Order: sequence, then structure tokens, then C-alpha cells
Amino acid sequence: ELGRIATLEHNVFSFFPLNVEMQFLLAMHLRGGPWSGMYLAQLICAGMMLLVAAGVFGMLRPMGVRIASWGAVIFLAFPWTTLLGSVAYNEAGLMLWGSLAMFRVVYRSGRDDWVLAGALAGLALGTKYTAAVTLVAAMPVVMLLTCGARWRELIVFVPVSLAVASPWLMRNAVVTGNPVFPMAMNVLGSGHFDPGQVERWNLAHAPRADQRALESRVGALKSQVLTDWRYGGVSVVMALATVAVVRSRTRQVVAPALMVVVSLAFWLGATHL
Repeated sequence: ELGRIATLEHNVFSFFPLNVEMQFLLAMHLRGGPWSGMYLAQLICAGMMLLVAAGVFGMLRPMGVRIASWGAVIFLAFPWTTLLGSVAYNEAGLMLWGSLAMFRVVYRSGRDDWVLAGALAGLALGTKYTAAVTLVAAMPVVMLLTCGARWRELIVFVPVSLAVASPWLMRNAVVTGNPVFPMAMNVLGSGHFDPGQVERWNLAHAPRADQRALESRVGALKSQVLTDWRYGGVSVVMALATVAVVRSRTRQVVAPALMVVVSLAFWLGATHL
């Protein structure tokens, strides 16, 4: 309606990075309007999920076609995969670019591989701020510990990631003074938010009072992940069994497993659950 891409003070989510939503905007232009483009936007996410499955197959292919096929089937069997692949949301993009970034350096970790991985992680960061912790910060450390990566090769990873995500960060810095607005407002600035709005935002993105104890957080993990039907309990068991069986490729199993541990720790310790 404005005729341009702009931040909107009445919609805080317009300050978020929008790499996937830009593709929805393209769909609306191609189809001639938002209602005409909405199904194409959903199909974009479905295609991204299928590409993640293809990436899983490709990463596991050196272990044999059977294991690679098994991994892709496990991913597609998760109800969350179908759910998030059927709506116009940004998780599919985060999963696609984030997983490809990790897959690129699981088997080889030369400088060129880390440059490409950094670009992919930057696309993920330009999709959702959580990638700053679960990918951009965590992946170099995990790969150093598990895959024999060396600092002189992976030193390019973080700068490239930040460079690829920088258009969104620079936009926010110009508009609000805070490159990751509305995150870190108490440290980097609150832009047009008054103290009451800052407090509302912080409360909305912190665990409820009854979930702040460690026991309650672990209970949330059990009810929202381990026994939640959208995670498919049987699929979780199959995935764990696969990790236990595939012992001949330790680094290729341990690295993704540690990435999952980092994501769980971040979810439990620094989000609203």
C-alpha cells in the first residue's frame, strides 16, 4: 500500500529481518496481488522443506544410499515438517539455509567451504534473529570441537554471515539506532518504543512466572518437544537410534547432534518457551 518497503511503527515485526517474506512479496507481484499470491507463498515454503530433505540426503549420501534415504524420510515424517511446509512463514527458510550451512562443512572445511557456509548462515540470520546464537555463534565452536576445523579456515565464517545479513541490520541501525531492534533494547537502544512498550516486549518474550524455575523449563521441554505429537515421538526415537547405530562416521553424527543440544539449551535458557 505504501508503494515501498518500509518499517512501520505500529507493527514491530516489520523491523525483523525479512529474507523469506521478501519472496512472499515477489509472489504477490508475480500473481498480481496479496490474495492471488498467497498460495504461491505457501508453495515456496513447501519447496524449501523439500530442499531441506534433499540436503539431508546429500549430507548422508557418503554413508550410503540406504542411510541417506532413511535420514530424508525421518525429516519428512516429522509432523512439524508438514505443518511448517504448508504455511507462509519463515521457519522453512531458516531450516533450509541453516542446515545447508552446516552440511557444507561437515565433511570438508576449507576456506571456500566456510565462506559459502557463512553466506548461507547469513541468509538464515536475515530470516530470524535466533540464528545469531544457534548458527553464527555456535557452528564455528561445534565444528572446531568435532570436525577438525582450523581457525585460519573458519575465521571468515562470522564476518561473511554478518555481511550477508547486514542490509537488515543497517536498516534498523538507521531507523532506530539499534541494528537488532526490537531485540537487546536495554543495551542497544529502544528506538521509538517508550519504557512501557519495552517492558511489554520483554515480558512477552520471557518465560511465564510459572515456567522460570529449572524444573518448569525441563517440564516444558517434555510437554512441548519430547511428547508433543508435532515432533512425532516415534521419529525422535528413530533419529536417536540412527545416531547410536552410525558409529563409523563419528564427526558427521556428533556435529549435528551438538547443534541440536545448543538449540535446546538456547530455547530453554533464553526464550519464552
